[in-house]
Amino acid sequence: MKKKTYVAPKSEVFPMMEELLVHKTSVTMDAPHSEEEQWGSDEEIDGGEFEQ
Repeated sequence: MKKKTYVAPKSEVFPMMEELLVHKTSVTMDAPHSEEEQWGSDEEIDGGEFEQ
């Protein structure tokens, strides 16, 4: 079996807007006071629009 030539890994950094990564939410153990919208298990979640 012939050895393969080593190929060094490459990485790219993609700039992103911070406000798209963090959303306001309520973190409590009391579900009736939650600020999150209720959604069904079969419902798709819209992640918003992203510019490239």
